[in-house]
Amino acid sequence: MRIILLSLLTIIAQILFAQEGPVNTRNNLEEVGRANNFQMVYTYNNIGSGTKGTPFFNEDWVVGDVYLQNGQSLEGLKLKLDLFKDELILSKNNSEIYIPKSQVKGFKLQLESGDLTFVKSALAADENIYMQYLVKDEPFSLVKQRKITFVEARNNGAYKSANAYDEYLMTPKYYLMQGEEVEKITGSANKFAKLIVGHTEETKTYIKEQNIDLNKEADLMILVQYINTLD
Repeated sequence: MRIILLSLLTIIAQILFAQEGPVNTRNNLEEVGRANNFQMVYTYNNIGSGTKGTPFFNEDWVVGDVYLQNGQSLEGLKLKLDLFKDELILSKNNSEIYIPKSQVKGFKLQLESGDLTFVKSALAADENIYMQYLVKDEPFSLVKQRKITFVEARNNGAYKSANAYDEYLMTPKYYLMQGEEVEKITGSANKFAKLIVGHTEETKTYIKEQNIDLNKEADLMILVQYINTLD
């Protein structure tokens, strides 16, 4: 992997010369550039025929919108989501730029299968990650993190058969959101039910009667849709 550190101000200037979007989008990009002097522009050179998987959510560039913390939005951008680095990338004028995560509230990717909306959420004071909405509702939302890890090949020694290729492995993690609060969902029905304050017993009963599997995405979506109907 080749990482090159360039001034985001220089890159933003190049973008503004070629920007075809509305004036507000150009101005917003310029503001983001001024607030973040340096970002990393990179090329993945280690993804070859011997590597399985991908670090990206979308291999090809897709059109999308970015929603900023200041309430403004950037529309019609060419975007790619790097799951391994958990960074959103902007493509313009043959440059690839990490959009400063500190400026991003969320974003939308317009895929052929439909639009997907992502939100930036704080799992801890020093850990902000991008997660996809599966159920966006009140008072509870269901979000999904696609956690990517890179596993190097083991071609030597006693364990060489364990992993013959370098591989990007994706492990989904699910979280229940209520306002700014985020709780990781485990396979325990009792732990999940305790998160639904005031409706713990109804939730436990529903999980049991409907045979809800908390490790299955489809079941989690049904469950969260149900608990949002409780008064």
